[in-house]
Amino acid sequence: MYFINRKGPLDQAIYVLQSHLKVLSAGMKTYEVPPDYSEVVLPERPKLKFLNKVPNFKKARKEMKKLRDIQGPAQTANTFTKGQYGIVALGGGYLHFGHMEMMRLTINRRMDPRTTFARWRINAPYKPITRKGLGQRMGGGKGAIDHYVTPVKYGRMIVEVGGRRLELGRWSLSSRRWLRNCPSLPR
Repeated sequence: MYFINRKGPLDQAIYVLQSHLKVLSAGMKTYEVPPDYSEVVLPERPKLKFLNKVPNFKKARKEMKKLRDIQGPAQTANTFTKGQYGIVALGGGYLHFGHMEMMRLTINRRMDPRTTFARWRINAPYKPITRKGLGQRMGGGKGAIDHYVTPVKYGRMIVEVGGRRLELGRWSLSSRRWLRNCPSLPR
């Protein structure tokens, strides 16, 4: 209870009235006002779009590893733009097409496109990974391109989800299912 300076009869009456109101309201349960998401504008296509497995290059070039692509904190795409929840990489690494497709299918199945939306915050796979054929001897130059990956630094947001009626419990439950199969970077 807070301190009231009692100087006159009016102050005493106010004090009695305040203490009386507190007794009456002690048994009542007060509910928090639910958040108002009426200002949230859903995009035209609320579901995650399909990402290409292979980039549209005229001639694919072989690259070096460039580990600086996955080292250090992310300088871009590390804050929300429109969503309320997201998946953030806790470590640097590479995301393959299979990881992205698994995320896309799981999130699109579990979300209601009338009230929620999801959007990618990473690019489609663009970095080539080369491999030499099985049974090859040493030498003979760099191997052929095997697949493409997307390098991700830690702190980078991978997927952003938002909407009008989106609960953290439901979102985290559905995201845990496919996070088990992902590499150790997103959580």
